[in-house]
Amino acid sequence: MVDRLSKIEYIPAIQAILASDIKGRLHLFDLNLQLIRSSNVSTYTRKITSFVYDDRYVYTRNNKGTIAKWELVSLELISVHDEFAARENEWVREDEEPTISNARGIGIHGGFVYSNNGYGQLLKIDTESFDIAAISKSVDENSLIDFISAENEELHVIADKNGVVYLGRLDTLTFPQKIQIDGGNVHVVRYDRRHDRFIATQDYGLNEDYNVANGIITLDPRTLERQTYNFTRDDVEFIFFNSDYTEIYTGGFDGKLYVFDNEEKDLKLKRILGPFNHQITYATLASDNLIFVLLQSGETIGIDRFGKVSVRLDFDYTCHWSLEPHPGDSAQLYSPSGPGVFVFRVEDKPYNSVSVLAEHHFKYDFGLIFRLKVLQDGSFIALSRRNLAFKADRLGSIQWVVHLEDLPKHLAVNEAGTLALVTLDNGRLLELHTASGSKVREKNFAGPLYVAAYNGKQVLAGTKAGAFHILDGESWNVIDTHEFDGYPKRLRVKENYIELIGAPYGYLLLSKSDYSVIKQFEELLTNTREEGIVAASYAYVSSYGLQIGAYDFESGELIDLVEDLPDYVKGLYVLPSLSGEDLLLASGNGGFLFAYRLSEGRLIKVREFYFKNNTSIRQVRHSENGHSSGEVALGARQADPVSSR
Repeated sequence: MVDRLSKIEYIPAIQAILASDIKGRLHLFDLNLQLIRSSNVSTYTRKITSFVYDDRYVYTRNNKGTIAKWELVSLELISVHDEFAARENEWVREDEEPTISNARGIGIHGGFVYSNNGYGQLLKIDTESFDIAAISKSVDENSLIDFISAENEELHVIADKNGVVYLGRLDTLTFPQKIQIDGGNVHVVRYDRRHDRFIATQDYGLNEDYNVANGIITLDPRTLERQTYNFTRDDVEFIFFNSDYTEIYTGGFDGKLYVFDNEEKDLKLKRILGPFNHQITYATLASDNLIFVLLQSGETIGIDRFGKVSVRLDFDYTCHWSLEPHPGDSAQLYSPSGPGVFVFRVEDKPYNSVSVLAEHHFKYDFGLIFRLKVLQDGSFIALSRRNLAFKADRLGSIQWVVHLEDLPKHLAVNEAGTLALVTLDNGRLLELHTASGSKVREKNFAGPLYVAAYNGKQVLAGTKAGAFHILDGESWNVIDTHEFDGYPKRLRVKENYIELIGAPYGYLLLSKSDYSVIKQFEELLTNTREEGIVAASYAYVSSYGLQIGAYDFESGELIDLVEDLPDYVKGLYVLPSLSGEDLLLASGNGGFLFAYRLSEGRLIKVREFYFKNNTSIRQVRHSENGHSSGEVALGARQADPVSSR
């Protein structure tokens, strides 16, 4: 079984799917998604963020700026430019190191490969000798390149992570036209041969649509006229055309594939395929009736043009999205893991070691389970990407299931454990009775609602656009609003402060009375900040740059940075230790759970654990109707669906 794939592309010349993965390897699959061959393991094991190819070779960029050359058919590694050395020294600051980034900017034209190195400089590399022909400053020294294309032979495109598209020539490295098309990342710009124009993705939207609505945008290369087609509220990751350019396929993190009619210049949405089990990170066309879709989970699926599944990659998706302690037992941790829920038992052991045991593993037919809260009796409430909220008892038996009208984003329970808040991507805040799943009340907000929490007699609600609303707990009227520059990922109310984790501001501690920022931790972290936790005199923050940063609590100074992580860190938890050095547990994509001792704030790895959904421990599989896959009927009661009014 391969590691989680990071990109796929159909290669017509060899009639195979070329794929890169998070461990720095390449793979070839046939059209039945059977593995043909894989590249050997090299000393460069970081995630390959993107690749391009010609008739003989593949050229890759990893998330630290390493550029490599491989033979296309055999996948033999030929040469590598190290991320540290491939640079113009005069433009590098003292003690500067390559930046970890998911930037995908790599292109090929006229016998040269173009890409950013880890310092943001633009490399020009001869495809045959693989020698560096030139290094220049990038089109924007403050932003990494996310896409490079020479599909239009006369006018080339560079797109960056600040939402800007540059039109010009790669061979002369002149890009006189600069057009703002998004408020954030522009992952893909494709040339539409039918209408002689460019079509680009958006992550955030532009102007009044920023963090409210986004989609794809057309750009006329002569007049620079733009036309936006909004269809989502989340990142858009790819664009491709059918063979005669009459259809455009696009999509991304909302888990749907959108098909537009491109017969005329004004695009019209024809159909929506999905939703799929997880966010879509890439898709590629093998024929007009065979599309391969890569999900963020690593799952890869072959579908026809109407979404019927024909083949699936043999891949065991597991991600420990969080580590949630039992309210009465800090050593028992619940983790939503994608298809199911794990219950772990953590034990301190002699010789500086630690034990993590999986006491229970509950599997459900609910799609991807990613948020969970534990109640006092060991029962739990969870959310799935199939637009479901559900409750199970301590042995995993379903007690109720609620159908939600849109994708859920966040879950919180009140101190008594009697009420739960659920936020939805359409901007709606729901309150449910935890005993029955019945709806108590709801409220609408402008734009996607990403987080919510109870704070005494107030309710907090944070939008993707950065608005942080304070609601009266009785009336639910908004009594105040604060603005944070970025979107939130996690929100928790603690005894002495409120935790708010998001991008780009990092890990914030807020006052419980006036919501002012008490502390901020984010130095040297890249990409989205995912989770944070305080332990004694230190704070720890994880990021999508595959990092955990350790900070002095008082000064905010970075004292340690862990970067040897296999994939995204989703969960952090600190357990006091009998030996005097507390334990930090970090979990995430791929089923890993790492244990660290905290020595004066620094992270000393003690042990690695891997818990996959195919782990051979006691499993109970439950379906939505409350019946297990064995002989025992669990007798679940279906709650009333939550629908829009």
